[in-house]
Amino acid sequence: MTYPGYEELKKYLSGNKKPSFIKFINDNIDVLPVWSIEDNANTGPALFGIYRRRKRLRSSYHEGALDLLIEAQRSATEEGRRLINPSTEAFHSTDTGEISADENVQVIEEADKGDCSSEATHTSTENHETDVSLDSLYPFGAKKMLGKLTRADTQKIKSFQIKESSIVARMKKYVITLLLKNSLTPTETETMKLLLSSVINFVDSLIYTEMRQMLLTRQLNDLERNTSFDDITFGMDVPTLQLLDETVDNCHDLNTLLIRITTTMSGLLIENKRKSDSYKMLKVLDIAAEYMDKAIDDQASELTFYRRFAMLLDFVFSDLDMTMDDGEIVAEATKMAQQQSAHDVTSCFGRKIDLLLKIKGLKVGLASNEWKSKQTKHMYIQQQSKNFRSNCSILNGLFIRSSGKVNKLVAIDFIGTNGYMYCLTLKDNVYVANTISTLVLPTDMTHLESFKKTVEVLFKWKDFLDETICTLKKSMVDQQLSGVVRSSTSNSYIPATPSVFFTPKSIRIKEAISTEVQEEQEEQEEQEEQEEQEEQEEQEE
Repeated sequence: MTYPGYEELKKYLSGNKKPSFIKFINDNIDVLPVWSIEDNANTGPALFGIYRRRKRLRSSYHEGALDLLIEAQRSATEEGRRLINPSTEAFHSTDTGEISADENVQVIEEADKGDCSSEATHTSTENHETDVSLDSLYPFGAKKMLGKLTRADTQKIKSFQIKESSIVARMKKYVITLLLKNSLTPTETETMKLLLSSVINFVDSLIYTEMRQMLLTRQLNDLERNTSFDDITFGMDVPTLQLLDETVDNCHDLNTLLIRITTTMSGLLIENKRKSDSYKMLKVLDIAAEYMDKAIDDQASELTFYRRFAMLLDFVFSDLDMTMDDGEIVAEATKMAQQQSAHDVTSCFGRKIDLLLKIKGLKVGLASNEWKSKQTKHMYIQQQSKNFRSNCSILNGLFIRSSGKVNKLVAIDFIGTNGYMYCLTLKDNVYVANTISTLVLPTDMTHLESFKKTVEVLFKWKDFLDETICTLKKSMVDQQLSGVVRSSTSNSYIPATPSVFFTPKSIRIKEAISTEVQEEQEEQEEQEEQEEQEEQEEQEE
């Protein structure tokens, strides 16, 4: 892992018994602007935060992953600079340590207008800001969540003017509209969180209505058409599908169904086809049928519903080079998103996941999946929004690790015995969530027809995951090789991915701030101890 200042930092760490991060910064304060010209920081605290996070991440994550992230950031920076008028190049000189967004807007507008006086341009940009990113709306979104939006904040939001009509521009306009409302409904609240994360939700009918108000019909149609799940090449073969129909159709009682399943499975075992999709499909039917007359209480916890369905997934995914981690864990991608956030990390917290699919032996998440009990049905919009945003963080990691080859993931969401499978696609810097199919955990013979569809899409999901794992492994090998020798055909440009909005928690914010203060005190104590030691050594000499 290399970056500007790397050699100096390495030399400092190796030459000091008790290195102090603050002392290193103080010793190199004159060259920090030169080292940091590529970094996304326009204030002193933001710059300090970048170097502090680098220090923490170096000991927590594989250096190759950090190289990819830094390369992606620099590529995006270079691409942005090429799009800006050349007259703004002066603002990237090494003589400038801090440049505000307002100053950049002013210079660009002066260059574009040409004939207008600088005074007139300054007046226009002082009252209105036209270069508004979703990132710049994050702090206002967090304050809105906490009910701490001030009058000054409201005036600032009103000054934002977005004249474009692109999809992203319309998303920003809609966020501004929601921020300026006196109060938000639960649907509007989750819509704002998703839009701040660059997510278009085509799964939920209520939020889809919000999307129809926000986007043009042409834009809606283009997004739905270009981000749907292409499942033609995935799933069970024709003989296995026919076997599924033959086993389930015209079966009116549970005993008959179990006899059909057991008889057919025995034949496949004799033919040594235990690893075939046909056998796995029958095993899934067998487990579901055995539990069909064991009713689940409506008051049961989400763990009860999860266990029933997880047994099916164990057999469907048995041959994949993948693990199923369960038990309210936090995805590494979510942690990475927090660490790499350009915003205050005290407002970002890991989201608990009931089932995380990961590549075996690697900290690479493939999808987060959640279950909720029937008692929490009224919270399904919040659960859906949280799951989408968790998967956005995971998809960001997949996209970067695969050099842009993996831009989709598939996941499921359950409430009680009913759920759905959806596809999350990253396209043109926007995430689009589309429904693949509804899912059902059968508790009655009348559910068998619907369960057939569930079995079909589970095997499509299996094949999709297998393809994703193969693509990722190949890309990771290519990246390792490119670190050894440069290829004339390699393309190092990795498009930047959108940021993910994490809901702030006021209590946790206080705890995180206390932790930050404690860490700063420890850094200061280290520096004082080192200075005392140096003084003692000088006196002894």
